[in-house]
Amino acid sequence: MACPYPFAEADRLELDPAYHDLLRDEPVSRVELPHGGEAWLAVRHADVRTVLGDPRFSRAAVVGRDVPRVRPEIDTQRSSILNMDPPEHTRLRRIVAKEFTVRRVEELRPRAAELTARLLAEMRAAGPGADLVEYVSVPLPVTIICELLGVPVEDRPVFRAGADAAVSTSAMTAQERAAASQALVGYMAELVAQRRARPTETCSARSSAPGTRASGSTRAS
Repeated sequence: MACPYPFAEADRLELDPAYHDLLRDEPVSRVELPHGGEAWLAVRHADVRTVLGDPRFSRAAVVGRDVPRVRPEIDTQRSSILNMDPPEHTRLRRIVAKEFTVRRVEELRPRAAELTARLLAEMRAAGPGADLVEYVSVPLPVTIICELLGVPVEDRPVFRAGADAAVSTSAMTAQERAAASQALVGYMAELVAQRRARPTETCSARSSAPGTRASGSTRAS
């Protein structure tokens, strides 16, 4: 019998005990999703890797279809890299991978370390009960990605809201998710047009403006 999914939300770093039970007893199980019916849930690392890497599984095949899903809206974004299969997915990944060579990632290390130290200091200053996700886990990658893309500090709330919408399953309504996602897509289209017209250098080592974390205060919780 399929059990309802998603389970209860995580309590800080503690997942719902149901995950531990499935990992021990039934790592691939049948679940009932809020929209579209039943699906298979894989919780073991090896099984998840198989699903993500085996060509017999497809992301593109489900776009626009009323498949089992957590959100009410049906995904129709065929142009998203998250909804592509090889060879188109491979082609786009190769383009992106040029910016993530070993050398390039090593160049990011000092800036990432500097930013992490500052975010942790802010979390400690906030005192007991400060949320690791709010203070570190979200602003760290958002800031690094924004710096890689050349997103100005004052525009990062738009990027953060779009990122929140991408991962939100219950904190936002379908309309809020759509609005935030469309705002991010529109902003990035404008940024690309600006860079094409006036090419500039972006650098992960750029100095950070005060309030980088605060600029991403919109949060899916």
